[in-house]
Formats: sequence, structure tokens, C-alpha cells
Amino acid sequence: MNTVRLFRFGARILPYIPYRFVYAVCRFVAFLIYFLIGRIRENVLWNLAHVLPDYTPQQRAKIARRIIKNNLCNYIDIMRQGKMTTEQFKQQVMVNGIENIYKAQERGKGVIMVSGHLGSFSFSMQRASSYNVDFNLVVEPIEPPEMYDFIKEQRQTDNGVKLIPMGGMEVREIFRVLKRNAVVCMAIDRDVNGEGQLMEFFGADTSIPLGVAEVALRTGAEIIFAHPYRTTKGKHVIDLLPGFSPETTATNKQEAVRELTARMLREVEKMIRLTPDNWMVLQPLWKKEKAST
Repeated sequence: MNTVRLFRFGARILPYIPYRFVYAVCRFVAFLIYFLIGRIRENVLWNLAHVLPDYTPQQRAKIARRIIKNNLCNYIDIMRQGKMTTEQFKQQVMVNGIENIYKAQERGKGVIMVSGHLGSFSFSMQRASSYNVDFNLVVEPIEPPEMYDFIKEQRQTDNGVKLIPMGGMEVREIFRVLKRNAVVCMAIDRDVNGEGQLMEFFGADTSIPLGVAEVALRTGAEIIFAHPYRTTKGKHVIDLLPGFSPETTATNKQEAVRELTARMLREVEKMIRLTPDNWMVLQPLWKKEKAST
């Protein structure tokens, strides 16, 4: 059974399996992955060494296992959400600060919602979409195409979050979204397409995409930060913070883009430090000089 068929099979049976049992299995499988797949373990520990340098190796190891578990839970949520009702989303996800979206839209230039790869972003945004806000989520390429189609079916309903896949045409669609004063959601903590530039992130340089800042400066769209995370009881929370206009003190475009990107990265750092076990990055963000412990 290939991966796509496995996911479709899971989507059919998971709604009938008790919630607690499924997530208990995720916890056990994450434990096995941590100890049996050294590459994933070392990558996560390497990232955490930058994020939480004052933590002991034992503390970081515990958080790393929770990161792996939460990644597994996110895949479970993808398979579950296609059958979930609006009422079930309301019970599962708490949204704080939705009024900040409405206030940001008052300027009429659209809203750019910025975050990192935190929590189960699209799952949480599916709940937020019930507030009659036009949400659009930029997603990285998913292969094979059949897997993208499946995830799109699960995540995207008539009144839900709309997906904008990366691949060369996303910028044009982002401009269309902002022109109709809607919300486009983007993560800036990982250079997915390899076109970023070196920026300081948690005290060390790594490749960071600058496109979010470029779009914000070109359109004047209001920027707000979203902090989605999963609680220890399996519920979801998304905190929507007050917005700000993309203004800088820079004297040229390149400096302005880097200044605005640096400002956004500092806010994303705060969110990751608050909920490090919800940072879903399994790839090493910084160049590895030696194995992490």
C-alpha cells in the first residue's frame, strides 16, 4: 500500500477510533522513531541546541520526542479533519485575538499573517475560518501530486482555508488575495525553495526567505503574527497578535526587506521559545559542525 492509499484509508477509519487511543499510539511511535532513526533525532536536537542553549541535553531530548509526536499528530489531524464538523472544530481549537484580523483589514490593503512552522497551522486556521474571514495558506510543494490532492481535499472546504502551493505562480495569487483585502498566511522560519538569504536566527546565520517582507513592502499589507500550538491535552490554540504596518527606517529596498524580515524573525523566535515542542521542523536549519547531543 503506497503512502497516498494509506492516508486515504486512515481518513476513512480514524473518525471511528477513540481520540485518546490514536494519540497514545502517536506517543509510542514517536518514542520508537526517536531511538531508532538517528538522523531525525540528531536534526531535532541540533535545532533545539540553538533554540534552547541553556537547557540540559536531557531536557532537550524530552522536547525532541514531543516534537516528533506532535508531527505524527499533525498527520493524524489531516486525516481526521475532512470529516469534522464546524462544531467539532470549535471544541478542538481555541482562537484568541480574532479582532486583530478585523482591525488589520480596516486599512483595506490585505493582511499578511506571519508564523513559523508551529503547531498544526492549517488545522487551527480551519477553525479560524468560521469567523467569516477569507484565509489563504501558502504551502510548500508536496510530492507526489496525489498526496497534495488528498491534503487539499482534507484541508480545504467551501468555507475553509484555501491553499496556495509554491511553485512559481504563488506570488501572483498572493497579490490577488491581498487586493481583495483577504488574509494570506506564510511561514518565514525555513527556506523551502532555496532562494533565501543568510539572516540571523536564534543567534546564528541560516538561510531565510525574504519574500514575505518583499510582498508586505510592495503592497503595504498589514502584518500580524499567528502563534498556533497544541496543548498537552491534545487541544489546539491559535493566538492572533496585534498587527503593524510594514514601515522601516532603511534608505533602500534591500535594506528595508532585511530590516523587516529581521523584525519578523525576532517575533517568531519568541513564539518558538514559548512552545518549543510545537516547532515542527525536522530538518537542520543551521550548518552542522558536529553531531548534537
